[in-house]
Amino acid sequence: TVAGRGGTGKTAMVCRLLKSLEGGQLPDEGGPLSVDGIIYLSALGSRRVNLPNLYFDLCRLLPENIAEELNGLYRSPQVSTEAKMQALLERFPAGQTVVLLDNFEDMIDPETRNIRDGQLDEALRAMLNLPHHGVKTILTTRVAPLDLALIQPGRQTPLNLDEGLSSPYAENILREMDLDGKLGLKSAPEELLNEARERTGGNPRALEALAA
Repeated sequence: TVAGRGGTGKTAMVCRLLKSLEGGQLPDEGGPLSVDGIIYLSALGSRRVNLPNLYFDLCRLLPENIAEELNGLYRSPQVSTEAKMQALLERFPAGQTVVLLDNFEDMIDPETRNIRDGQLDEALRAMLNLPHHGVKTILTTRVAPLDLALIQPGRQTPLNLDEGLSSPYAENILREMDLDGKLGLKSAPEELLNEARERTGGNPRALEALAA
């Protein structure tokens, strides 16, 4: 879960990561990392965050005959959401498939700080409780879902951008934004980049503004 106030650069940072993964590489010269598929859903976009979109988009990454079988299972009212997710995730036993659920705060009740959509809540809980699989989910949100954070916390990694990026991640982003070296960031000494991180609080959006 990547959490933080509006304008901290949550979506920009995650999309930068996913763009790099499309080419089989981690950003900031982090080395090679291949992914089998990337799914992007947004509470504010044309492809909304809900269980049907999550389920059917994952099915699209599978062979057609298996996808048809899973689609039929999904439409059965007698089958629970957990059982549907189990059948689906068993088809992703390994590898790396990344799902981004962007602007997730729109799915959270501001009073209880829990997920409004019961089916989606069940599906995300199942993804955490079921045996290990190759689907990795990233949430960007202004408000982290409380109940979900208590499910298998060892399988979750919270990142609070209100606290800013620590070293060396902030410095790496500054270097990466100086593609041709003309800004002097790519070759800048560590002391100078460390000062830039301190002055911006490590805020990704502030780092972008500094480079601009």
